[in-house]
Amino acid sequence: MNGYNGTIFAYGQTSSGKTHSMEGDLDDPVNQGIIPRIIQDIFGYIYGLDSRFEFEIEVSYVELYMEKIQDLLNSSNANLPIHETEKRVPYIKGVTEVQVWNPDEIFQTIQKGRQNCHVTATNMNAVSSRSHRVFMIKIKRTNTEDQQTLFGKLHLVDLAGSEKVSKTGAEGVTLDEAKMINKSLSTLGNVINALVENNAYVPYRDSKLTRILQESLGGNAKTTMLICCSPASYNAAETKSTLMFGVRAKTIKNSVAQQIQLTAEEWQRRYEIEKAKNEKLLGIVASLRAELVRWRQGERVEADEQVTDADFEAPDSAVGTPAAAGGSSAAPILQPASLPSRTSASDDPNKVEELYAELDLKDEEINKLQQAISKLENQLKQQDEMSKKFKAENDSMFNDLTRIQGENEASKAEVKEVLQALEELAMSYDQKNNELSEKVQENETLQEELQRQRAADSVKEGQLQELRDTVSTSKKKQVEMMNSLLKELAELADSLGIVSPSFCGADKIEEEFTVLRLNISKMKSEAVSLRSHVDHLQGERTSDSGRVKKAEAELGDAKLKLKEAETRVETLTARIGEIEQERNQQEAQLDRVNAELSELRTKDQMLAQMLEERGVSAANSEELKTKMDKMLETIVKSQSSQLTDEIHKLRDDLHERQRKLEELKEENTHLNYLNTQISESKAEAEKRAEDLTARISVLERKAERHEQARQDLQGLEDTVLKELRTLHQLRKLFVQDLQQRIKKSGDLDEKDEEPSGSLAQKQKILFLEKNLDSLTNVHKQLVRDNADLRCEVPKMEKRLKATAQRVKDLESALKEAKESAMRDRKRYQAEVDRIKEMVIKNKNANPGGRLGGGGAKIPKKIIGGGGQPRPAGASPMV
Repeated sequence: MNGYNGTIFAYGQTSSGKTHSMEGDLDDPVNQGIIPRIIQDIFGYIYGLDSRFEFEIEVSYVELYMEKIQDLLNSSNANLPIHETEKRVPYIKGVTEVQVWNPDEIFQTIQKGRQNCHVTATNMNAVSSRSHRVFMIKIKRTNTEDQQTLFGKLHLVDLAGSEKVSKTGAEGVTLDEAKMINKSLSTLGNVINALVENNAYVPYRDSKLTRILQESLGGNAKTTMLICCSPASYNAAETKSTLMFGVRAKTIKNSVAQQIQLTAEEWQRRYEIEKAKNEKLLGIVASLRAELVRWRQGERVEADEQVTDADFEAPDSAVGTPAAAGGSSAAPILQPASLPSRTSASDDPNKVEELYAELDLKDEEINKLQQAISKLENQLKQQDEMSKKFKAENDSMFNDLTRIQGENEASKAEVKEVLQALEELAMSYDQKNNELSEKVQENETLQEELQRQRAADSVKEGQLQELRDTVSTSKKKQVEMMNSLLKELAELADSLGIVSPSFCGADKIEEEFTVLRLNISKMKSEAVSLRSHVDHLQGERTSDSGRVKKAEAELGDAKLKLKEAETRVETLTARIGEIEQERNQQEAQLDRVNAELSELRTKDQMLAQMLEERGVSAANSEELKTKMDKMLETIVKSQSSQLTDEIHKLRDDLHERQRKLEELKEENTHLNYLNTQISESKAEAEKRAEDLTARISVLERKAERHEQARQDLQGLEDTVLKELRTLHQLRKLFVQDLQQRIKKSGDLDEKDEEPSGSLAQKQKILFLEKNLDSLTNVHKQLVRDNADLRCEVPKMEKRLKATAQRVKDLESALKEAKESAMRDRKRYQAEVDRIKEMVIKNKNANPGGRLGGGGAKIPKKIIGGGGQPRPAGASPMV
């Protein structure tokens, strides 16, 4: 309530009463625990103040279960983390903080948290807590007159009890929970031992429990430990260890400081007061030094010129006594130790005592200022460490950036090399293209020259045709001679029984043609036989399919008969059941008749006894008895005969039906056998059909191949016929050439002057033929070169595409590297900005403000007093 932190926690073994001591029964004022009593005291203290004080209260409730912090007020907040403020004060991030303004709301919050706690029954406790529970209360007190604000936190901790597995009988999940509980309590003991022994290292971070209680153990908090012991001698060892734990924890010393937040006006006012005091004291010190110098020089200082005690009190009276924090007055100015006393101690001893008291107060203020200076130095060191850390991170990021830039430069160099290679490749491609164009031009010039030669040849052919026309007159005689010669040759061939003679090896081609025709005829006959075989197989397939259909029809009939037999069997079975039921009824009826008969016999005996008792004569009684026996026998015989007849009929009917059932069963087995045979025959027929289909498909493929071969042979026959036609034409031309040569040989005798001209013409023709051959060879060489170049073009295009793709990949990699560098730079800048904002925010943050939790809240302020009613049982805090 006055700006201090506090902690109360209960420690002890399981089932020693920790939860009862901390919480108890919230609705029972007598059996209430520490938590509800503290809540009532808090509100009682608030209601006892005047209305110038405003309070804001926030509560939160968490549990530490299996080393995981869980929010009991919001079950969705599981495994909450522990962070630290800029002053290295741990807090739970994301915990739900509920603002309250009366005790009932706090009790409702506690009840809500209880519903989410983990409890389990053990051998020592039916409702054993399986987690450490922490109930936190934050109080902010504001004085509306001077705007002075105080902050305080109260941790109310219900620790889980230490367990001995042999006593609790824990197993499974409960055993795991016990292990984690004992581990966290052992860590708490290690922390207390380290604090007691003043070790340099305290293992707060070994457990989340010690992290939560870090301020309570050797920190800025007033801590109270409640030791819960078991009175049973059975737990003597655990009780002793618990007491020893409390003894060790009692020796821990905490440094408690008030958490106060002054306004800027208050700080300015205090500064002005202290500044005025300092200036006044400096003036007094200067006058004292001057007076001391005069005394040392042997001068006598008059009484009115000497510094007196009134001068020391003057600063307070001149400036005014300021109001200290929390209503305390400012400390008075101390008299220097070197100042000689102007009055004797016997004259004013009270004044000396007041001065010493003021000196003590000043010493306390100096100690507080030194503590504040040490805290500020620690904060400065922390800021320096953070700045060094940020600088190191900045250097590492800068190194990463330089590395990325180096990689970027290397990628650029690689891309440059690839581009140079591409340029060289393009230049070589252009050179090849130019060479190709030159070759094409040379080819075109050779084509033109060839055309000119062909034109000259055509002219020569015209001249030759003219020569042929000139000798056409002499052909007639040669034709007659050749006709006679051919007739003689034909007659000679007919007489020898061979084909007429032909030129240029025509006999061999005709022989091959005849052989091919024979092969074609053979293949046609084989194709006809295969077609007939295929037709035969298809006929067998249709017959097999007919048999299969017939078998399927028989199978369907058999299935129908089987179903009818099954229905008949079912009806017979039902009838047999009815007959059995009727037989049972008849037997029951027979039993009833026998029972009636026995009853009648008993009645007969009773009647005989009655008659005897009444004194009826023995003869009459015997006669009556015989009559009754006869009547009963007739009745029994008639009924038994009827029942016997009915039973015999039913048995005969049952035997008949059983016989029919056996016949139906035999018929059913026979039908099943037929069904299996039909299924087997059907499967065999299907298999044969599949085999036939496969053979038909094979034969069809063979027929297709034969047809293809026939078509190929037909084409070959056509080509052979064409070749024969060309051979016949060549033969005719040869005959004509022979006739011309014969004619020329005849003309040589007649014309002796012409050989010189024909020889020159032959030489010219030979020259032209040589030129034509050379041009043809050059043309063929050009065609081959062109073909080679065309073959090279796709390879070069493929290489060019691969190079272009490589360039694209490198460009994309370069682009990604640039984007990654930009992203890293932006992320680094954003991180730096965030850290700067965090540092600025932490500098400007309130020392007792919210350490965790969600978004903005509208504070519920509780005004002290103000006529508000106090809750039942509330009392002012002591």
